[in-house]
Amino acid sequence: MSIVVIGDLILDDYRIVDVNRVSPEAPCLIGLDHEQYIRLGGAANVAANIFQLDSTVLLVGQGQYDTFFSILNEMGMAGLLFPGLHATKMRFLDYKSHTQLFRYDIEKIIPQDSRENLTRYSAFIDDLDFSVHNVCVIVDYMKGMIRYNDVKRVKGCPVNIVSTKNPSPHRVLPMTSKNRYQPTNILVVNEKEYAGLKDVLGYQYVVRTEGDRGMSVLKYKKISDQYYEPELLEHINGVKVDVFDVTGAGDTVTAVIAFCLDQMGFSEENLIRACYCANREAAVVVTKCGTTVIETDSESLLTIFKNLPL
Repeated sequence: MSIVVIGDLILDDYRIVDVNRVSPEAPCLIGLDHEQYIRLGGAANVAANIFQLDSTVLLVGQGQYDTFFSILNEMGMAGLLFPGLHATKMRFLDYKSHTQLFRYDIEKIIPQDSRENLTRYSAFIDDLDFSVHNVCVIVDYMKGMIRYNDVKRVKGCPVNIVSTKNPSPHRVLPMTSKNRYQPTNILVVNEKEYAGLKDVLGYQYVVRTEGDRGMSVLKYKKISDQYYEPELLEHINGVKVDVFDVTGAGDTVTAVIAFCLDQMGFSEENLIRACYCANREAAVVVTKCGTTVIETDSESLLTIFKNLPL
């Protein structure tokens, strides 16, 4: 059993500050340093959630060796890194309430910024053979790692799970041959992303997260080369909790679905069961502060999966 995750690597840098006065120099608050911690974000957060359940996950992305690689080594997670900049989201939180005061993003990470880098990047992608894995998870935050001309050349897996901000998600899919997509492709999007989709070409299933209302599992039937018609397979009601921070909830959903399908194999019933488990775990994550991985162990999660009264 094995999963490979490829996509945009992000570091979530949390700065906890004590805010108790206004600057005499400008009309702004002063935050006195209190605590700092780093957590994995983006594709790395998806991989970290899977790693909590299955240590055989492989993470592929662009990152700096002195930061990202050292974190992966410390965790014991396997990674293939294309050397270069990764995105950073720096969040400033009030230490009394943990309310987010300000976020500062660094996103100048495009790996194809020169002919030499483009050649090296293309060679890096061409060397990836994902066919040895059961499930491939593609996480595209549109930060530069997923270059659409290159991902078409990736040797894909039997099951691809895609989380993307791209309104044309077919551009993110690997292909078995020219104009032929992998046999099983699942798109995971939120309501806003779903409303902005231009097409779902190449996808058989869409998992649409709907906040506190839960999520819907849709099956798309091909009517013609240009038209797909959705059928609702299952709506899963949300778990009522006190929401503290929704950061990373979508990553948790993607990770749990990938883990369940890797362990139990793909079928429509297993996809629905995986979504029930993902809905449950996301409800726990949103009660925590910041980017967090799930706390449920693999044995407990699979027990829940098998005992769902569907």
